[in-house]
Amino acid sequence: MRGNTHKLPILRSYRNKKKQVEDVLVKESSITIFYNGRKIVSLLCTPMELMELAVGFLFSEGILSHFEEIKWISEDPERGLLMVEGNVENSTAQPVDRVVTSGCGQGIFLFPSEEQEEDEISMGGISLSSDWISQLIKEFYKRSQLYLTTGGVHSCALANEGGIIIFSEDIGRHNALDKVAGKCVIEGIGTKDSIILTTGRVSAEMVIKAKRMNATFLISRGAPTDLSVAISKRVGITLIGFCRGERMNIYSHPERVIFEDNDQAA
Repeated sequence: MRGNTHKLPILRSYRNKKKQVEDVLVKESSITIFYNGRKIVSLLCTPMELMELAVGFLFSEGILSHFEEIKWISEDPERGLLMVEGNVENSTAQPVDRVVTSGCGQGIFLFPSEEQEEDEISMGGISLSSDWISQLIKEFYKRSQLYLTTGGVHSCALANEGGIIIFSEDIGRHNALDKVAGKCVIEGIGTKDSIILTTGRVSAEMVIKAKRMNATFLISRGAPTDLSVAISKRVGITLIGFCRGERMNIYSHPERVIFEDNDQAA
């Protein structure tokens, strides 16, 4: 966590009493990702796991499919540059709608027109008990040391039926998920029928990122939007929001959640 925080003297007030204290803030930096010499995006992010962020972003946007498609990666954190050279053409040359998202920093999300078409619903994948989901989300919350220190980041994780496999944090929930995706691509970790956990609001682009990872579950502490629910229903993702303790709201495909009282799917 060292290097990702900054200590700053502040004036703190409590019940009309003031006190000079030292606060710990999460660092925020700008990074620009280039692919084959072309500028792809500039992101405001937490300056850690930058290679994973770049690879995950390129994967999430459909520019890359496998780590083997990358020839080399060069990082220049001081100048905020990350250069990726690949052996495939930049697929963003295809027709793409560039949408200003509702995410942190109002980032640009590359929204391929094919994502807006009707998809065939795949209702395979794993089923989970509600008790196991509650235990998984508790484990997830305990991992966020940077959040516990600063209160200024989102967390995302990839899990399977055995528990959490990959965990990342960032000031942006999209960045945190891209870092998770990047780690999976780099380490060759399969994401089919996986479980994605997040602390943030679930908007449409978060569901699309989950779909590109072939996830079965997307579980959040926060609220979903109506569009994220509609897309989840269409693409066969079980979307769970407000997952806190033993509480949860199941917004799409609840048949994958098993309740122990009657041992039948909801």
